[in-house]
Amino acid sequence: IELYNYGDDPVDVNNCYLTDNPRLPTKARISASWSPGTTIIQPKGYWVSTEVDWATFGLKADGEQVYLIAADGITWIDGYNFGNQPIEGASEGRYPDGDTSWDKMIVPTPGYANQPPPSSPVVINEIMYHPPGDSLDDPGTEYVELYNTSGAGVDMSGWRLNRAIEYTFSPGTYIPAYGYLVVAYNPALLQSTYGITGVLGPYDKKLSNFSDEVELEDNLKNRMDFVEYRQEGLWPETPDGCVAPVGPDGCGASLELVNYDVDNRLPGVWRASLGNGTPGQPNGQYIADPAASIDDVKHSPLVPTSSQEVTVTARVGAGNLTSVTLYHKRDADGSFTAVTMYDDGLHGDRLAGDGIYGGTIPARTDGTIVEFYIQANATAGNKKFPDLPPPRAGLPSPTCMYIVQNTPTPSSNLTIFRLILNDENHSNLIAAPDNETPRDCTFIVGDKAYYNCGIRFRSGDRSGPKYSYKVYLTDGYRFRGADRFDLNHQKNDLSFLRNKIVNHLLEYMGLPWARSEYIHTRYRNSYGGVHLYTDARGQDDFLERHLPTDYDGNLYKATAGWQTATAWNEDH
Repeated sequence: IELYNYGDDPVDVNNCYLTDNPRLPTKARISASWSPGTTIIQPKGYWVSTEVDWATFGLKADGEQVYLIAADGITWIDGYNFGNQPIEGASEGRYPDGDTSWDKMIVPTPGYANQPPPSSPVVINEIMYHPPGDSLDDPGTEYVELYNTSGAGVDMSGWRLNRAIEYTFSPGTYIPAYGYLVVAYNPALLQSTYGITGVLGPYDKKLSNFSDEVELEDNLKNRMDFVEYRQEGLWPETPDGCVAPVGPDGCGASLELVNYDVDNRLPGVWRASLGNGTPGQPNGQYIADPAASIDDVKHSPLVPTSSQEVTVTARVGAGNLTSVTLYHKRDADGSFTAVTMYDDGLHGDRLAGDGIYGGTIPARTDGTIVEFYIQANATAGNKKFPDLPPPRAGLPSPTCMYIVQNTPTPSSNLTIFRLILNDENHSNLIAAPDNETPRDCTFIVGDKAYYNCGIRFRSGDRSGPKYSYKVYLTDGYRFRGADRFDLNHQKNDLSFLRNKIVNHLLEYMGLPWARSEYIHTRYRNSYGGVHLYTDARGQDDFLERHLPTDYDGNLYKATAGWQTATAWNEDH
């Protein structure tokens, strides 16, 4: 068992435990007497122990669980449930080191960096995730197409499509050189619709009409390809009413890969098909030199202290990429500072040449709001992130934001929501509380930042000092299944209980109800109070959750003229 310290400081695992049984967490206590001779793991370092050290358990070849438990004998630090190990002498490890994905490693590397699995010429080439006329009960002519980019056939026996859908290729399945394999929810229907043969399936589950993940694994369960598509935002979409240009979101087109040499996890190498999809045939579009594309933008730490630099990373690709630049500034500054981003494994970007670029923003003083954006230049066209429509008159251009706080984790047993606005958007919001135009903000919760959300005051009492908010996720993203949510304060309910109790009663009665939760809100650099988070009722996800067989109908909202709580109580 190898432990890896992905942090920047040494870690001491003395008196921690290794076990293969969560009910017996203290099977083997780690000590300096074990074969590593130390319990200190240096930054980006490795610590390897063997079965001689554990003594009290072994690791089964047909798979089991292994856990690292803290010195208190209770706290779970990490664990992994590994499956059957079909190759004697092989190991299973994270790649890159410390990542969330695991691969079978034919050549083990104890004490050294894990090596990537062999690359595959087979790619996810086309996705029909929302064919016309599909429904929750009947996905219709959904399909996923694979393409072999090489001049040699590939044995697909035991390979799997998983995540959104689940399908295992039968023994003897081959994909020919420069050939295709199509897997469908309803193979017979797809063959009759397109006049083709050889369609495989059916697969289990269905592709989401909004956003989903499709993964291709080989027979050792190593990831060979992975695509996370989205219906909107950076991905192709159709204007309202299914007018041209038609996108892959229910108006007839599929999602097609337009270049095999650029990372197909990037939205910029996907286009809507020119017709109703091309299963088993060459894609209708090919772009030899795609323009720059940016996705998967992150900053770390999410809430830095005044002594911490911040690393910004992004997945970037193009046919011929010439530069990637990070622009940053303090909220109070007038201009941005440019920093070159690199994919060399030395700038917080994980591995050299992996398509992840990194750059660093210097430490800032406590309470500072920092704004940043990324510019990627390529011979076929440049890309900026965020890349949103021009702001309305009087509003600043959208940026990514974070705030510096020397006490980043408030003492609270509630979920913490952070809403970060720059000075200009905050001032506009306060000066015009009745204006329902959402202002640009970054929403941080847990270990994730949602950039370029929109925020406005909710209807009702907007006089402060405590406000209710409506928050909109940027196009293509959802939080807890919704593209928006409400944060309510007491308004006319000083008990702050009515909404919560009513929704619990509706849930217990089996009626449509809104999910709700009390939230600790941080607004910019201040405590925003306790709010009641609720679903924004009326959105598609609300209808699909409560009316799965009739979610295409209408949902009506009854309104009435304003009336004080006292008057309402007297009349009722």
